[in-house]
Amino acid sequence: MLLLLCAPVTAHAATLGEVVAQSAIGEPLRVELRLAAGSLAQAGECLRVSPGAASDGPWVVRGRISTTPQDGGRIVISDRTPVSEPVLRLGIENLCGTRFRREYTLLLPFPDTLVPPVSARRSDPVATPARSAAPPPRPAAPPPHDERLQTWTTAPGESLEALAAALYPREADARRAFIAATVRANPELFGDAASRSRALPAGTELRVPDPSRVLAAPPPAARPPAARPPAARPPAAR
Repeated sequence: MLLLLCAPVTAHAATLGEVVAQSAIGEPLRVELRLAAGSLAQAGECLRVSPGAASDGPWVVRGRISTTPQDGGRIVISDRTPVSEPVLRLGIENLCGTRFRREYTLLLPFPDTLVPPVSARRSDPVATPARSAAPPPRPAAPPPHDERLQTWTTAPGESLEALAAALYPREADARRAFIAATVRANPELFGDAASRSRALPAGTELRVPDPSRVLAAPPPAARPPAARPPAARPPAAR
């Protein structure tokens, strides 16, 4: 989700574009932004990391800003501290000319493989009993193609639970079935329960089941009518 919180800047000012690369969880922070307009020299001199309100965080609170001419010009924000948050907010402020500020929501991916720390590696030869090498972990396979899945593009502020509530405002079972099917089809977006209520970045491609095929749980079986007591007989005539 990209938010531009100012009036349009002048033609000579550096204009930031979308995020084109970012580091994974557990790695030192590195975010690359496309330079949409302006000069790299001015961008390197005028931009700074500017966190917002703590209630909107967590934020990137510090970072070194550099530039690279790759692909027409990129702005690089880096920090040596490893990142543990799966979602970060990044605010960039321009201090030169017409002041402006731009905010980004970063959805950091999980690392593909885990590398043991340097302290756990041994450089000196030590006799150890032979062991069969365990096969390397296989990357998670993409979900199987399902003809009933559709691809939706999210709008700003939308979450999975908000989509389900809009589709099935009075059908709790259908909402749960829609959320469960969408989580199975998009495991890379919903790694935990909290991610289902968290707003997705605008423009996220989401694989969802056909809403007309999502059925609520069947109603409980109807109970047989209770047996009626026998009708009272009138007293016999004397």
